[in-house]
Amino acid sequence: MADAALRLFTAGTFRVKKFVQENVLTNRSHAHIWLLKTYAIPASMYASQIWSILFFKQGKEMDNPVQMWLTVLKRILVVRDNTLSWCVMRECGPEPLQVNWFRATMRFYNSLTQCNSTTAKQVLHADMATELQG
Repeated sequence: MADAALRLFTAGTFRVKKFVQENVLTNRSHAHIWLLKTYAIPASMYASQIWSILFFKQGKEMDNPVQMWLTVLKRILVVRDNTLSWCVMRECGPEPLQVNWFRATMRFYNSLTQCNSTTAKQVLHADMATELQG
């Protein structure tokens, strides 16, 4: 699934790159990074519930093939490829992609606990009971 997400992310980065070139934004790195955060990262979240869990372990954060998008940020910032990914992320502001998935999961869980639908609440409680038993 990570490979499928990587294809979607790559397509998103090419669209952003084309937009940046067509609108003469190549010397505006902040705009380029903002566009990547807005359009490419959501594309990479496809099926993230499957690929992201493995990369929550300490030391595994950057092993994710989708995390290769950091090379795009390195090119925008014009730094060497061997620059630490954590430094690039700190400079640009994004977090590892699995953190975005975790936030989306928590938003979904909170909306389920606060919804008016009894069916949705029953599904949530049944799922939680299954997790506790298994």
